[in-house]
Amino acid sequence: MTLRSKRLIDDWLRLDEFATKRLWNHLFSKEIFSEKEFVIGPEQPPVQLHSRRRADFIIERYSGRELVIQVMVELKKGRAGPQDVVDVESQLYSACYEYYTEHPEREKMWTCSICGPRVRIWAFDAQLDYLVPACPAYGAIGEISSYLDFRTSEATLMAYSDTIKQNLQPPDAVFEVSEASTSDESMSDDVILEELNPASVTFAVAVKRRSQGPKIKTRDGTGVSTDKARWKPAQCMVDGTMVKGFKYVGNSGTVYLSMNVNNYF
Repeated sequence: MTLRSKRLIDDWLRLDEFATKRLWNHLFSKEIFSEKEFVIGPEQPPVQLHSRRRADFIIERYSGRELVIQVMVELKKGRAGPQDVVDVESQLYSACYEYYTEHPEREKMWTCSICGPRVRIWAFDAQLDYLVPACPAYGAIGEISSYLDFRTSEATLMAYSDTIKQNLQPPDAVFEVSEASTSDESMSDDVILEELNPASVTFAVAVKRRSQGPKIKTRDGTGVSTDKARWKPAQCMVDGTMVKGFKYVGNSGTVYLSMNVNNYF
């Protein structure tokens, strides 16, 4: 994280929602989607004509002929309460659906809800009445505890942004509810999960489904082909929040933690 980003975060801690927008305008344009083909549009309507709605950010990609929406973003100030979190997720779904009604070919989209420096990436499907959690894939809808803090989870979020850049729309794997995420008792709240030491964990995102096991990728670009039988439920403290995921110990002894790998089993 750059010194400028840290200063903007300091302002966010002191100021109101405009400081949150300024922080993320910088992060999106300078750090996350800094490539020349991306255009960051603040306060932009989801459809060009006859819309009174304004999405906080719309991230578009220039295809060489036209601009195509890559990510729809809504945000709230960092000190958002429980109702604010519910509202921002509802607003995000509504903005995506409004865009879909004018562009029915875009039935699926990447989306992102933000509260201060906390962020959660979602997948929108017009055939569903809710957003599907993508990163992290675990945690309740409408709960700030299910969000990742960019200050401490930058590597995880930046790695997942690579997945977004490689896929105009969320792949089918994101929407497939795996047995591990729905019926695996090891992920239920009344079961004690192994707690990992954050200092010894390498965060990774799943990027490819394989019959033997998912392929994962770390922020530095390292790809690891895994054995699905060796993934185990675990949790790790991230910025004061206990985040659930799956642990994988590589052949070298490196401990990986992924919060979206269940979508790739």
